[in-house]
This record gives sequence, structure tokens and C-alpha cells, in this order.
Amino acid sequence: MAARRSASLAVVLVSAGTLASTVVAGGGEVRIVAATIGGLALVSVGWLAGENTRAGRVYARRLADRATERAAAREVERAEQVHRALADER
Repeated sequence: MAARRSASLAVVLVSAGTLASTVVAGGGEVRIVAATIGGLALVSVGWLAGENTRAGRVYARRLADRATERAAAREVERAEQVHRALADER
């Protein structure tokens, strides 16, 4: 969760920096609005790409965890079958 907060803070800081640099450079309202929208779009695309990567990693980790759990359950089932087979032979 701290990573998301720091990512959100980075988005805000970069956006504020873009706006500030455009205002300092001058060029009128149209340029300020265009630069601000462009900067926000660029930062947002980067943030979304990072979120997509994070979500993919979380999904892959959950799949791996489920596969491990299923393998452990199959191993327990096999052990129970062997135990039953040995009990039946006696």
C-alpha cells in the first residue's frame, strides 16, 4: 500500500512540476493547458503501465500459490490412498 501512496505522490509532484515549468516559461493560457493535459496524460500512462505490471505479478503469484496448494492436496490424497490400501491388505 505504501508503494501506491508513493506512486500517487510522484504523479502529483510530476504534474505540479509540469504545470509550474509551463507557467514559468510563459506562452499563454492555451500552452499552459495543453502542457498540463499532456503532462498528466504522460504520467497517467506510465502509472497505468506500472499498475498493470503489478496486477499481473499479483495474479501470477496467486496462480502459483493455488497450484502449490493443489499439489499439496493431491499429495495428501495419495498418502491417504496408500494408507487405505495398506489397511485393506492387512
